[in-house]
Amino acid sequence: MRHLRLAVLIAAVIGCRGRTVPPEHEDAVDGTVAQGFSPAVVAMMDSAAARIGDRDYEGAARLYQAAVAMDSTLAAPWFGLFMARRGLGSAAAADSALARARELILDPIGPHTTGTRD
Repeated sequence: MRHLRLAVLIAAVIGCRGRTVPPEHEDAVDGTVAQGFSPAVVAMMDSAAARIGDRDYEGAARLYQAAVAMDSTLAAPWFGLFMARRGLGSAAAADSALARARELILDPIGPHTTGTRD
């Protein structure tokens, strides 16, 4: 149930902060993409999600890992990596990816050296 709530939260964030995507990527994301998502990351995550649907967890994990490498500050590819690793039966690696996705959702600004937010 916790994973479902996290997935819904990620979907809400992605859906609520939309902007137009170049035409070559509209099919992948219905013409919108969350702020901060490059079209390449969106296309990669879309391909990875299709692989999850086909139960190709290894292929999905490679694509989500590549999306994380492109921008490790986005929660969505970390959550996708969690799903792929879970499908592979890699519980510890899945939990690590999920923990990172949660960190990014709960504190998207990142650590603060002053201990306060502006």
